[in-house]
Amino acid sequence: MEVGRASYRAAQAAKLAAPQVPDPTDWLYPARPYPSHAWKWEGPGPVPRQGERGFRWYARQALERFRQSGKEEEALKSSDEFPLQRYQLRVAFLLHPKSPLSRLLVAHATGSGKTRTVLATAESFYRSGKATVLFFPEEAVKENFYQEILKFPGAWRDFFCACMEVSNWRQRRFRCWSPEEIAEFNTSEVEACLGMERKIRLGEISSTFLEDWSQAHPDVPPPLAPLRAFKYTSAGGSRGGWKRNGSFDASRMDSVFRFGFDGKNPMSNKNLVFDEVHNMLALPRWKGTYWKEPLRRLRKAVADCRGSALVFLTGSPVQTDIEDGQRLLRVLKGSEHAHAGPEGWLDMHMERPPEYFPKVYPEGVPDRPLCCRTREELVAAIDLPEEMDAKYREVDRQGADLVRLRDCCNLSVHHTWALRPQKRQLMLEAAEQHALKLHEVARAVWKSGEKAMAAVSRRGGLQVLKELMKLYAPDDHVQIAVFSGHSSTILSRTAEEAVPPTEALRRFNDTKHIEVRVLLLDTAFGREGVSALGVGQLHLVDVPASWAEYKQTVGRAIRFGDVKEGVRRSLQVCLWVARLLDEESADEVLLAQLLEQGEELCAAEDELRSWSFE
Repeated sequence: MEVGRASYRAAQAAKLAAPQVPDPTDWLYPARPYPSHAWKWEGPGPVPRQGERGFRWYARQALERFRQSGKEEEALKSSDEFPLQRYQLRVAFLLHPKSPLSRLLVAHATGSGKTRTVLATAESFYRSGKATVLFFPEEAVKENFYQEILKFPGAWRDFFCACMEVSNWRQRRFRCWSPEEIAEFNTSEVEACLGMERKIRLGEISSTFLEDWSQAHPDVPPPLAPLRAFKYTSAGGSRGGWKRNGSFDASRMDSVFRFGFDGKNPMSNKNLVFDEVHNMLALPRWKGTYWKEPLRRLRKAVADCRGSALVFLTGSPVQTDIEDGQRLLRVLKGSEHAHAGPEGWLDMHMERPPEYFPKVYPEGVPDRPLCCRTREELVAAIDLPEEMDAKYREVDRQGADLVRLRDCCNLSVHHTWALRPQKRQLMLEAAEQHALKLHEVARAVWKSGEKAMAAVSRRGGLQVLKELMKLYAPDDHVQIAVFSGHSSTILSRTAEEAVPPTEALRRFNDTKHIEVRVLLLDTAFGREGVSALGVGQLHLVDVPASWAEYKQTVGRAIRFGDVKEGVRRSLQVCLWVARLLDEESADEVLLAQLLEQGEELCAAEDELRSWSFE
């Protein structure tokens, strides 16, 4: 039946009227009329369209008019506890259904609050009449989004509370909720409610439901279309209607994709929001090649969609190659705007306001290339002792790659053997000879007395560093949080407790748990959605294999709002590099590659910035 309905819609597309957008369209929260007057055209000739010459000037004039009217300041002050930032509000303004923009690549600095930008954009789409579909790289990031919906005041949270008959929610309507209040609900409940399960029939919301809802909840306008979040790979797979062999079957689509379905492309006639969109080009290497085909299908569907609003968000528009930014723009513009010019597709804000972010030392880390001065302040060099030097050369003669040799810069034995009974005493009691870098990191962490984070891979000696941290701990009361998937723990010198990774991170971030002083971050899990708060020292134990990995890891400790009122907190970043006496070690080779990549990718990012609105 669904396929028949979709085919009918496709055949009658020219006759069917587009969904009406309410006028005036509300935006933000509490709801207010969108300032359409800001888009009044006062130039000569016809109004330029997105991609045409003069459009960027037109948008800048609209932003300035919005600012001068006082509406911007009013919107910025509408939430006293966690107000929107100017760059976040700008995105919501540009992407509203009443705006002449339909597609935008948003590049905001890592840690600058992109999730809040996503929420503000979702508020603008609340009454748009199109399904709002969000895409995230990981399941954990997707779940975090649903938790953030519950945290911040908004129309979507109001709808959820009214739908679920949450007790006393109106008394808590205009404030941020605590972690305890958020924990009362499973993310699956939020997903089902906002996805309007059992309320969509043949791609439309039941009119009976809308009438009954308006009578029962006159103070809570219902959304005119559902909202649902997906992982990238599932959206390009079965949830998007594709079979394993790549063929498309509309009956397999998630109900949200059926809303407004044109009979051909599940991404058409939607509001599409892609967080960490660089993952659409290619997931990290450790994911393997299995996901390449779903990502390719997703890219093609997005590029070929019609009638959709597209939002691409990233902290790294140039991730691994100087052409990444242009590739993203090509997907964003799609076949519908393939021949349009470069104006009006990009909003970049890579600065971090000092009142909301810690001061990072060395200056310029992690956003600018590693110049000589930065490198001198960033790098902590150690000379490999005799035992480690001999093991390194042995592995090198066997033809090992750089990553395996990098492991030998941390340990004199393979990490799977390091803590077995035959080697354990040797590794821990003679760490200066067999794990010098890990030994120095553990000493440095406890010596400073500051809250610290150490990022290291499992193969680079995560478990050995954990034991050394435990061994060198100043007393029995300080604790170490290990964030490593199913192996996450909280430990001290006398006890160890297995916990979920989210709990390990929560305790480290919670100011009530001052005894948790150190976070050991497994670099395989230290990606989007992980925020380490209050960090004074950040130790990069493994030399990152790419500029993207370097920025992502450092970015975990540079988070929006991670400051105390009246005091500017600082973060010292240290990159540990092992050296050989007569030749370059793997650490030094990787560092040289990092320097070269940084210069090339930062130059490409600067070139991209020239087309931004501000």
